[in-house]
Amino acid sequence: MQRMILVTGGTGGLGSAVVRAFLNDGATVITTWRRRDTFTRLASELHNDRLHGVEVNLTDRTNVRAAVAEVVARFGGLDALVHVAGGFAGGATVAETGDDVFDRMFDLNVRSAFVCTGEAMAALADRRGAIVTVASKSALHPGVGSGAYAASKAALVALTQSLAAEGAASGVRANVVLPGTIATDANLDGSDPSTHTDWVRPAELAALIRFLASDAARALNGAAIEV
Repeated sequence: MQRMILVTGGTGGLGSAVVRAFLNDGATVITTWRRRDTFTRLASELHNDRLHGVEVNLTDRTNVRAAVAEVVARFGGLDALVHVAGGFAGGATVAETGDDVFDRMFDLNVRSAFVCTGEAMAALADRRGAIVTVASKSALHPGVGSGAYAASKAALVALTQSLAAEGAASGVRANVVLPGTIATDANLDGSDPSTHTDWVRPAELAALIRFLASDAARALNGAAIEV
């Protein structure tokens, strides 16, 4: 049976690599988008009829619930949710960070995951599926100017591990990857090439995510893997 994979944020630098990895594995992939042109561009690049898109506001529970229901009705079920969506909304010390930036960071990195995983859990339980989230090394090793970001990613780690405990009875696994700086085009643009030596390549991270979502990783649940 063909596997059905829902990828949030699949039109971005890492997300597109994740989408490609699952398509290469023979899965059907549904990715979320907020701007149609980003999905149109991805679909044009990949030319794969197993790629589908759905417009979703990932922080709006009603919107997410409708999107998950649409995916299940159209494709018959859900084998994995890969939550790539997230972001960085500016770095400053805790004393200098405004409430708007703090709220934005938690919306991007925690609320979106909280809503999406919660709404997908029942569908995933039907197929003993998997959840993979993307946090950051900053969750464990925060530094100056990353307080709000690091806190939001640490919360995502805790959320994922809670999902692992909650899903165990129904066979739903949840694991989180914690990359350092990812070598996406956006991060590479204008940066010092001498700093790129230990950056994580999107394709490498995508391969790990694909493994964690597969039956080959059935023994892993609640793992937080630094990359």
